[in-house]
Amino acid sequence: VDGVKEANWDVETKILTVKYNDITFSKNNYSINTVSKEIAAVGHDTQYDHSSDKTYNNLPGCCQYDRPKSEDHKHEH
Repeated sequence: VDGVKEANWDVETKILTVKYNDITFSKNNYSINTVSKEIAAVGHDTQYDHSSDKTYNNLPGCCQYDRPKSEDHKHEH
């Protein structure tokens, strides 16, 4: 996502920390939801969005992780 300056994944806590440029985000009308949707689009679930099974299954084995079954992927936001 244009404007993301840094993204760090902590393996132990399983938390992704994203630093972004406020001006770029404002100019493009981006939000954390924009970042969340992009993460899901490449195969990783977030607390707001879940990747499709097809996209997730295309990840290399080293990038896959335990995830709930598709029918459990319900989240209100």
